[in-house]
Amino acid sequence: MGIPKSVARLVSFAALAVACGPSGPTNELRYAAAMFTCGPVDQPATLIVLAREPIRSAQVPDDAVRVTILEPVDTLAGRTWHIGDQAGAFYLVGGDGQVSATTGSVTVTQVDATKRVDGGVNLLFSSWLLVTEFSAPWIETLLGPCDPTGLKPPKDLAGTWGGDNAGLIADDTSAHVHIGCTYGNVHQQIVPNADGRFDVPGEHNITAHPVDRGIFHPARFRGLVRGSNMTLTIQLTDTTVTLGPVLLVYGKEPRMGPCPICRRP
Repeated sequence: MGIPKSVARLVSFAALAVACGPSGPTNELRYAAAMFTCGPVDQPATLIVLAREPIRSAQVPDDAVRVTILEPVDTLAGRTWHIGDQAGAFYLVGGDGQVSATTGSVTVTQVDATKRVDGGVNLLFSSWLLVTEFSAPWIETLLGPCDPTGLKPPKDLAGTWGGDNAGLIADDTSAHVHIGCTYGNVHQQIVPNADGRFDVPGEHNITAHPVDRGIFHPARFRGLVRGSNMTLTIQLTDTTVTLGPVLLVYGKEPRMGPCPICRRP
C-alpha cells in the first residue's frame, strides 16, 4: 500500500534557534519527487525532493528540501539511513546559502516498478524539525552516469569552504583552517575516501587571540564531505582540546567574528 499524500509538520524550537539564523520553509511540504544524482565521489545516489508546489521536472525549486541517499534507487526499499551516515539533507536560503540537517533519519518503505519512492523523514535543522511522509514519483534526469562502483579517484577539496565563524582554504598541496579565533595548517592535499571521509595530520594554534603566541599543537583534521557540505572537527593530539564539529559549505565565504581568516595558507 502506498504512503498517503505527504503532510509536513514544521515544529519551531526556539531554544535551539541561532540568533538571526534562518527559519525553515513556512508552508507545508506537500509534494515530493525522486531522481538520480551522483554522490561526492561519483557513485550513484538518489535525490528525494520535498516541496510546497508540484515538481514536474528535474529543476528543483530553490525553497525545496533536498534529501540525498548515497545509494541507487533499486537498493532503497525497507531501509533507514541516519544523517551523516550515507545520507544528508539541506535547503537553500538567500539564493546562495544553505542550511543542512544536523541530525535525523530518512526511511524508505518501498520502491515500486515505476521507481516511485515511498517513505518518511525526521530531520532536525538549526531551528526547526521536519517530520513528513512522502510518496515521490520518479523523474528522469539528463545527468550522465556515475561510476557504478563508486571507486573513481576521489575529488580533492581545493577551494574555499565557509561557515559561521569557521573556514577552510585548500589547494592541491595544503590547507589553512580557522575555527573562531584559532587557526591551523595541513601540509598535504586533503582527499576524501570513497565514503567522503578524511583524517589528516596538521598543526593548530589555539592561542592566537588577542595576542598570537605562535604556539602550534599537533592535530588531526577529520571531516565528512557530502556534496557541497563538509563537517569538520580538529582534535589536538597533545592535549584534550577538540574544536568543532563545524559545518562548512563549498564556495561560500566564511563569516568570521572578531578574527578574520587569512587568505592564503
